[in-house]
Amino acid sequence: MPALSSQEFVPGFPVTLNPNAIEAKLAELWDVRGGQDEAGDGDGGVTRITLGNLLWLGGPEQIPQVRDAFRQLVTEYPCRLFLLERHPQADGIEARVNAYCFLTGGQRQVCCEEIHLRFNEDSARHLRGAVLPLFVSDVPTTLWTRGSGLGLQEDMLTSLRKSVDYLVRDSAHLPDPAAALREMAECPKKSGSCPVVDLSWFRFEPLRQQIAGAFDDPGVRANGCQKPRLHIRLAPSKKDPTSSLTVCAALLAGWVASRLGWEWTGGAGFVSQANPVAFAIECDETAATEEGGFLELVLEVPGLGAVSFGKQHEQHLARPLSDAQAMGLALTTRHRSGSFRDSAAVAWRILRDRPKPGA
Repeated sequence: MPALSSQEFVPGFPVTLNPNAIEAKLAELWDVRGGQDEAGDGDGGVTRITLGNLLWLGGPEQIPQVRDAFRQLVTEYPCRLFLLERHPQADGIEARVNAYCFLTGGQRQVCCEEIHLRFNEDSARHLRGAVLPLFVSDVPTTLWTRGSGLGLQEDMLTSLRKSVDYLVRDSAHLPDPAAALREMAECPKKSGSCPVVDLSWFRFEPLRQQIAGAFDDPGVRANGCQKPRLHIRLAPSKKDPTSSLTVCAALLAGWVASRLGWEWTGGAGFVSQANPVAFAIECDETAATEEGGFLELVLEVPGLGAVSFGKQHEQHLARPLSDAQAMGLALTTRHRSGSFRDSAAVAWRILRDRPKPGA
């Protein structure tokens, strides 16, 4: 094993290690780096912070995007990061470590580490045994799976789930988002399951807060309406042909319906106290942008009033939060998983019954 340089480690240059030597070598690197302040190098030393363990599970094509999310996430939620990469060319289980660092207001460097484990199909059964000893104790552990193209055996994913406190999936990138949301909605019914939530649920958290807050305005309540209505108009994303915004819109509609007691009736939409609800999720292809977003949302509730956000093509109501922003919310608002399950129980039905493009 070559000599390791903490000066390379902290700026984020990966260091290759024997998987069995990870913890010992990390302790050595942090000990060297933390003592540099006493050596008089003037950089103020390094503070090592870990609020939790975060495991990401996926394939090699997603690594650059995930690392970019990690760099942003640690400034808000410093944690020990585990990058679990299934790679067909991996030699058993391969290990690397590197650090993500940022400066605090006092110009002191704060760092947390990433442990990158590459594994192939044959070594997948040993992954849990390699990861468990590396968990920081007495902090929550979260597993984040992108899902698409993993090719993982179900028993391996089940094994990892037994070792974590919280599971975050990203159904928008799965071949069948409706089936994934249904599984998550029904997850608490299965014994031994950890709480599970979808990353899409958090991408429009600010919009849900806007809607809920709008009905606190007495002027909104005074603006009566006769028939229930929910109309969502989307600007598709040019970068996301899978239309993950539709999943977000379905979850938003599911949240509204579950809070108001609307019942899904299949292709006919919702009913409220036996009265039909005017409901639509519309994608405006002429308004497509790189990121996409919500162009317009209209919600009318008899007895409560009506709210409307966004009316101009060029004025987006809301753009989705980034992976890092959404994951930050997922890690700090776990008490909302009950609301998510209620919403997912409706959203998967909306996606299942929604007309397919070109139909």
